[in-house]
Amino acid sequence: MGMGPTRHRFRLFAAGAALAFPLLAGGCATLPQPRTLSCAQAPEPAVTLSSDGRTAHARIEVMTYNLEGLGWPVRKGREAELAEIGQRLAAMREAGDAPHVIVFQEMFSDAAVDAVRAAGYPARVAGPSQFKRRDMPSKGRVPGPRRWKKGELGVRLAGGGLAIVSEYPILAHKSEPFSHHACAGFDCFSNKGALYAELAIPGAPEPLRIFDSHMNSKHRSGTSTTRTLVSHEVQSQELADFVAARGDAGGPTVLAGDFNMRHSPARFAAFEAVQPLTLVQHYCLETGAGCDVRVAWTGATPWLDTEDLQFFRSGQTMTVRPVRVRTLFAGGPDDPMLSDHKAVRVTYDLSWPVDAAPTANTCPAATPIPNRRLRTIAALNAAGPAGR
Repeated sequence: MGMGPTRHRFRLFAAGAALAFPLLAGGCATLPQPRTLSCAQAPEPAVTLSSDGRTAHARIEVMTYNLEGLGWPVRKGREAELAEIGQRLAAMREAGDAPHVIVFQEMFSDAAVDAVRAAGYPARVAGPSQFKRRDMPSKGRVPGPRRWKKGELGVRLAGGGLAIVSEYPILAHKSEPFSHHACAGFDCFSNKGALYAELAIPGAPEPLRIFDSHMNSKHRSGTSTTRTLVSHEVQSQELADFVAARGDAGGPTVLAGDFNMRHSPARFAAFEAVQPLTLVQHYCLETGAGCDVRVAWTGATPWLDTEDLQFFRSGQTMTVRPVRVRTLFAGGPDDPMLSDHKAVRVTYDLSWPVDAAPTANTCPAATPIPNRRLRTIAALNAAGPAGR
C-alpha cells in the first residue's frame, strides 16, 4: 500500500529538517533585548546655521554592516573576528569617531550578538525573531513546488539577523518578516525581512526613520536564478509596503542593508520600480551634489558592484542629504576586513527651518537654537573634516 499524502509530506519534512538543522543550529542566537535612553540622556548633535540664519543643519552618520555572523558549520572560526568588530566599534565610540547609527545584518550566532552588544550603543533593537509571523499582506510567492532539499521546508530555523543600534533614543520599532512563500532556497532557513526604528534627534523637528533589511541571496541560496529573481521581486514589494506603512509617507527616512543586488540589473530594476527612496550613489554622482566620496566607484553603475546600499528621503519639514560616503573594515593595516562585507558609512546633512514647529515624537534641544553657540555652514566646511 502506498503512503497517503499526509504521511508523504511528513516524511519529506522530516528528511529536510534532518538535512537543514545542522546548518543553522550553531547559529540560532538569542536576540538582544531592546533598550533605549531618555531625551535627557541623549547627546545633542552639533547644529550649524545657514549664512542667512534661517536654516539649521546637523550631521548624522549611518553605517550598514553585514557581520558575517553565521554559526557553525556554515561558518566556523568567526568568534575572534566578531569580537574584534565589537571592540573596535567600542573604541571608536570612546574616541568620538563612531557612526551615530549602525544597521547590522547576519546577526545569527551568539558571537555576532556579543559583537553588537560590545559596541556599547545605548539604544538598540533587533528582529525579526525566528517565530515572528508577517502582519502585512503577502505580495506573491515563488512559483512551483517547494524545493525541500534546498531548504524550502516551510519552517524557519533562525531569525532575520537584523539589528539597529543608535546614540539617539529609539521612540518606536517594529520588525516584519517577508511572507512565508517569498523566499527561495537555503535562505528559507532564516526569517529574513525588515526592521524599523524611529529615532529622536535632540533639536530636530521630526524623528528620523531608519530601516534595515537583508534580502534573498542569489547563488548561495542553492536554487535557480529564476526562482531567486521572483523571490527578490516579491520581497522588494513587501519591503516597499513596510517602509510606506511605517514611514508615514512624508517622514525623513534612511533605508540601508544587504539587498543582494550585486551584478544583477534585473533585481535592481525591479527594486527601484517599487521603492521611491533615492539611492545614495544616484544622488552623489549628480553634478553639483557636493558629496565627499571616499570610495572607489568605477563604471557607469557602481551600485551594482556591492550588496550593501543606502537609500534616503526627505521629510515634510526636515531635508535629508548625503554629504560624505566612506567605508570601514575595508582591509589594510589599520582597517582590517573582519567580514566578507565592507561596512558602508554615509554622513547625512539634516536641515530644517529654525522656526519649524516640532512634532509630538521628538526630543527638544536642551537649549533653544537661537541661544546656542552655532557656526554657519561656510565656517563648518572651512574647518575641514577635523572640524566636523
